[in-house]
Amino acid sequence: MRRLACATLAWLASATALAASAPLTLASWNLQWLADPTALQAAQFWARCTAQGLASHGAAADLPPCDAWREAGIDSAHAYAQRKLEPVRRTLAALAERRVDVLALQEVHNTTALQAVLPPGYRVACTTRRASAQNLAFALREAAGLQAECREIPALSLEHGPHGRALRPGLELTLRRHGHRAALLNLHLKSGCAFGAMDREQAHCALLQRQAAPLEDWIEQQAAAGGRFALLGDWNRDLPSEARDRQPARADGSDARAPLTDATRLRRLWPELNDGAPPASRLYLARLDRQAAAQHGCHRLLDHLASNARGVVAQFVAPAAGASDHCPLVSALPWR
Repeated sequence: MRRLACATLAWLASATALAASAPLTLASWNLQWLADPTALQAAQFWARCTAQGLASHGAAADLPPCDAWREAGIDSAHAYAQRKLEPVRRTLAALAERRVDVLALQEVHNTTALQAVLPPGYRVACTTRRASAQNLAFALREAAGLQAECREIPALSLEHGPHGRALRPGLELTLRRHGHRAALLNLHLKSGCAFGAMDREQAHCALLQRQAAPLEDWIEQQAAAGGRFALLGDWNRDLPSEARDRQPARADGSDARAPLTDATRLRRLWPELNDGAPPASRLYLARLDRQAAAQHGCHRLLDHLASNARGVVAQFVAPAAGASDHCPLVSALPWR
């Protein structure tokens, strides 16, 4: 009996050690206007949009534009359920089959919209709570045994600036398991400045430049805290090209390690964020397998994962037809 008990304890210790060393599996996905059907119905969304001829504006400020799903031929509640919600459900179910621990999602209307499509065994950890059709969200696999805390990063929305709340905030998720800590920042940065120099006279680029300071602040905070950290989501920027060209971050060629000021004009985002100061803030872009994105017509250069872990590999996986114009990006992040 004593030998059996010792063997059982040894097996439990081995299983615990194995669980502690298992990487954190992640999927990041822009759901392209995943809206709450009950909110659409309450706002008489489909009737109003039909009356407006499916114009680019919506029935209310916190709802998607009427033409959000025009290319998919969605113009009614029934069509939305069949051609949008069902493909999203199938894609999330396929991610669940991969035993993805954390879902980092963009363009989520609200918690209800996400709960309606999550597979069994997953729960909504948090969402940003803005009067917007493009909130951010995290969902967790319940069996992963993760302790989670969420925090919104409003500075990324630049809401205290002269233009008001024009941008999406960031959403932070801090995870703990078996004594390890990891912090994730879910992003959906300003669109319209994906390629080329950021210091050209273009309003979208000027706003994206201003998002660099709160991003750097978050990175340096996590570097000081220790442990694993990663930024993932829809960056709306071709970061690999910036990493390859090795050009200065700032238009005047000044040192990216110097503090950013209101007068700083950024030409490139990646070298500004990855300036190596302090050393623990060093970032690595995940190496991407883009094959599925190319085959299925998804955006290939906007979604990224950057972390303080070297050698992370990420893969785009095919969504069900009609689910989104982005492919889910799946990766595994070591805890240490």
